Amino acid sequence: LRADGLVELMGRLDGQLKLRGLRIEPGEVEAALMACDGVAACAVDLRQPAGDPLLVAWVVPAAGARPDARALRSRLRRSLPGHLVPARIEFLERLPLSRHGKLDRRALVLPDVAGDADLGRVRTGARSAREALLCELFAAVLGLAAPVGIDEDFFALGGHSLLAIRLVSRIRDLLGVELPLRALFEAPSVAGIVAALPAAAATRIPAPVAGATTSAPLSWPQQRLWFLEQLVPGHPAYHLPVAFRLRGELEVAALQVALERLVARHALLASSLAWQEGQPVQLAGTAAPPVLVREPLPDDAGARLQALIEQPFDLVRGPLLRTVLLEGRHGESLLLLVMHHIISDGWSMAVLLRELSEAYNAHRRGESPDWIALPIQYADYARWQHQQLAGGELERQLDWWRQQLREPPLLMQLPLDRPRPAVQAGHGAWQLLVLPAALSAGLRELAQRERATLFMVLLAGFQALLSRYTGDEDLLVGTPVAGRERSELEGLIGFFVNTLVLRGNLGGNPGLRELIARTRETALGAYAHAEVPFEKLVEALQPPRSRAHAPLAQVFLAYHSEPRGELQLEGIEACIESFESRHVKFDLGLHLGWHEDRLRASFAYDTDLFDRATIEGLAADYGRMLQAFVDLPEQRLGEVVLGAAAEGRGVSSRHVGGEDHAASSWRVGGEDRGGPPPGRRGAGGDPAGPARGGAAGRRRGSPPR
Repeated sequence: LRADGLVELMGRLDGQLKLRGLRIEPGEVEAALMACDGVAACAVDLRQPAGDPLLVAWVVPAAGARPDARALRSRLRRSLPGHLVPARIEFLERLPLSRHGKLDRRALVLPDVAGDADLGRVRTGARSAREALLCELFAAVLGLAAPVGIDEDFFALGGHSLLAIRLVSRIRDLLGVELPLRALFEAPSVAGIVAALPAAAATRIPAPVAGATTSAPLSWPQQRLWFLEQLVPGHPAYHLPVAFRLRGELEVAALQVALERLVARHALLASSLAWQEGQPVQLAGTAAPPVLVREPLPDDAGARLQALIEQPFDLVRGPLLRTVLLEGRHGESLLLLVMHHIISDGWSMAVLLRELSEAYNAHRRGESPDWIALPIQYADYARWQHQQLAGGELERQLDWWRQQLREPPLLMQLPLDRPRPAVQAGHGAWQLLVLPAALSAGLRELAQRERATLFMVLLAGFQALLSRYTGDEDLLVGTPVAGRERSELEGLIGFFVNTLVLRGNLGGNPGLRELIARTRETALGAYAHAEVPFEKLVEALQPPRSRAHAPLAQVFLAYHSEPRGELQLEGIEACIESFESRHVKFDLGLHLGWHEDRLRASFAYDTDLFDRATIEGLAADYGRMLQAFVDLPEQRLGEVVLGAAAEGRGVSSRHVGGEDHAASSWRVGGEDRGGPPPGRRGAGGDPAGPARGGAAGRRRGSPPR
């Protein structure tokens, strides 16, 4: 309904597309394409050429016209937001039609190699078979339509740490070479990798193999959560929920069948945990099967969702996946899925939602889901993980960490509003910061110039902020890594996340550019030794233990770049239901992710320690610090003007980098308040949790400097 009272026809609800959490009306893109010269007909849809969704347009040229993909894309950028511009354009003689004369979208194929998908890049072609293979591999990992040139920068093309790990995994699979991740960062091109291959190890780490799955040890991350469950049974901080509001006629029987097929595919979903000979193990096929529970949709749906999310799991009896359908009238319902973290992580949630959708849609068509058989199960991975860290390999990696974390600071001196309780209860709340689009883009460009990832720049800014707030020059920040360095693990549901402790060196009042370089070196070293489980690191370093706070790092940063989970049921509009998790695992956590063209920073904080006003000021100052990195990267850390330093009191101004941004561009709190980036509320990867260590904190009465 427009402002002038007229109704504008947008298209069918079941024709909407969702790409990385963004809703796309294909008709809007098609209309923009039809307005371009030389286009007679077109269609727009999503495809997944490399496992990640891609917006694709199929164009039928007008008689006598030869439209160019690059020119079309340039024309579309003038009238459409960036996420609506197709990443790939294919040309057809005619659009495929069904026998009823309607567009047959399932018949719109995507060739393995783009015919005219010129992305406007200058490319130097491969000079050897190995370079040609790597050029195609780069494109596949990055989701590009055509092979890259041998001199193109992986990170300038959109690569980040998670994709870099995936690329190294593919190189291992195809070439049998263990390429160090650092080699990719130091020479992030095909030519650079080819030059580094001779120095890489010629032997491969043995891959996990399928075996008997009746009984297996818990993986190292699972053992950590098993221990915490014995310490605090049923604590909801380790429940991973996601909820969707469904509109349309849902076929409940098809959803139950889809759930059963998913459990049959992933043995871990039908496993229970138990003690055997003094050790915790996972037993395949022994858990009570997950069942779709149906309830009427109550008036206070939010309260019921919270109660279902916090309902304890029985790790011994199972199931460890809870699915509840709250059914309302007029074709509207709420679907809640909750998994215990001991069998899942954020990546796993995306796998579950994708495969649940595929199984549901296939059953409605009277078919079986078109799934490739899983090469291994999670139990195989757990056995393999224990084998890989047997002998001297664990000690070799631990020696690096002992050196890196020698004489660590015991407790970060955060500006607490209240004394620290003797036992951390984990009561939490969230504060949202939305960065302006210009600042978000500037941070990406800064990372590319400094040969760093966006995560490294965001971490450097966070450490800089913490140093200014605490006065400390030696800081420890925890961060999750996906733990899926091998291609065999990408399609599995399970708990793979490990926690790395990154040490920030802010001594000597460094320049901001120098601080990025220091952070980059620290992160690369940690990535090279990321297989050491966090609990083994704590065991080796033996920090003083306390239930008042987490060991080693009390502050956490997570950049969410893993696959985004979406529920796509045919004939159903599924919109993610936002809710705020009331539990935290650290004193302060920062979750970062993209929504459209802006970075969203969600601060999770312990409400027993902090007032909301304190976190609002800290969030605003994080924006100021990042703006300083973009505007004046040569200035020194102590020269950055923050709100408290400028005003001599708590931060309330929205002034950022010399420019007063409007509320629509620069938001702290408000109606958007709460939770991680869209689609991730409560389904995170900060697993270190309340395994406590250290001394009691102190109250800070003075404002941050």
